[in-house]
Amino acid sequence: MRRWLIREIREFPATTAVWTTWIVVFAAMTADHLASGEPLSAARWLLFGFDGGEGFGDVTLDDLTRGQFWRLITCNFLHYSVIHLALNAIAMYQVGSWIESTYGPPQTLFLFGLTGGGGNLISSAARYSLGLSHEVHSAGGSVAIMGLVGLCAVAGWRTGDTEGRRIFRLMLVFIGLTAALGAAFPQTIDNWGHAGGLIVGLAAGLAHGNLVRRVGKPSAWGPGVAMVLLFIGSAVAQYVADRRDSPVRLERTLVRRSGYLTRAARELHWLRRFNPPRDHLVVAAKWLKVLDELLDRPGRVEVAALQPIVDEAGKGPLPPDRRRELIEHLQPLLDAIRRRYDQDRDRLHALRESQRAAARPSADARGGTSNADQRRHTTEGSDRGTHADPSAGPRTDLRAIPDSRTDL
Repeated sequence: MRRWLIREIREFPATTAVWTTWIVVFAAMTADHLASGEPLSAARWLLFGFDGGEGFGDVTLDDLTRGQFWRLITCNFLHYSVIHLALNAIAMYQVGSWIESTYGPPQTLFLFGLTGGGGNLISSAARYSLGLSHEVHSAGGSVAIMGLVGLCAVAGWRTGDTEGRRIFRLMLVFIGLTAALGAAFPQTIDNWGHAGGLIVGLAAGLAHGNLVRRVGKPSAWGPGVAMVLLFIGSAVAQYVADRRDSPVRLERTLVRRSGYLTRAARELHWLRRFNPPRDHLVVAAKWLKVLDELLDRPGRVEVAALQPIVDEAGKGPLPPDRRRELIEHLQPLLDAIRRRYDQDRDRLHALRESQRAAARPSADARGGTSNADQRRHTTEGSDRGTHADPSAGPRTDLRAIPDSRTDL
């Protein structure tokens, strides 16, 4: 392993640097998520992905409309799950090695940044023009990888020899498989990003001859060094913005999660009825899946126990023993929801008090209300109307729901 790693660093330093950065950033995201006290199940960490990319530079249309264009670069360096990271690392190793052996390390870094940043820009422009959601988060190295795949396809086709034709066919297969996966999982795969990266890569492939002639010359170093400086500048900009925005982002997260917990508790209370309507059983089953991501381990244990019983209730009336089992698990689950809600509200109160204390000196010095205080009041106002579904109506305070220990 050690010899292999040393050989890879010597032969393909740019490719190794990219996927090593991916691993470091993913480890930092995992540590940050665990330090925040948020639950992180093995399934989310390994397969389905977890939250936390916003603070590390993933991209949304909302971020871009606020001028945070550096996220078009930083989003290429973070991943949401182990499988997400592993698949992109394998692809980067295979495609990046060919790119680096052909164009050299400096131009490889330049092409990675060009296809990644350019592909995300095209993707964002398409999403904006189509009026798609501004809150969808996107990240991962696959946009840049698709760009490199497109470059390899064009370069192999233009070369025309046996090896070039082989590369061309392999890249077509890769593009076809990626398109098939995107069609099968459109909710989890950024098809617009893949298409944008591919477009940039196909255009870059037209410069294949020029790129080959520059290998080993000073003209090849300039773009590579400039791109590395852009990487560093984007990372610094993200760090500064995260330090500035993290309290507001935490406040928004706590407000949103409080709304989710309230809605979930309200729907789960229908399970106490002898024969709850089927519509409420369906909704309760969906909220159980949400709660599996929001609660700590004891709460998730109750969720796991309730899910099969709720599914069974959706097919017909429960027998008395299963009905008693449902009630036995429902009570501790509602208590777990209440505990998490109270914890979040306490954190929210402490956060707002600290913001108020920090804003008071500057406000007193100017003899008026500070911008930070105005933002706090705006968020507090939105808190009173926050709910998980915009069509669901105003949010009910969790404390207004009868305690499970007194309503059975």
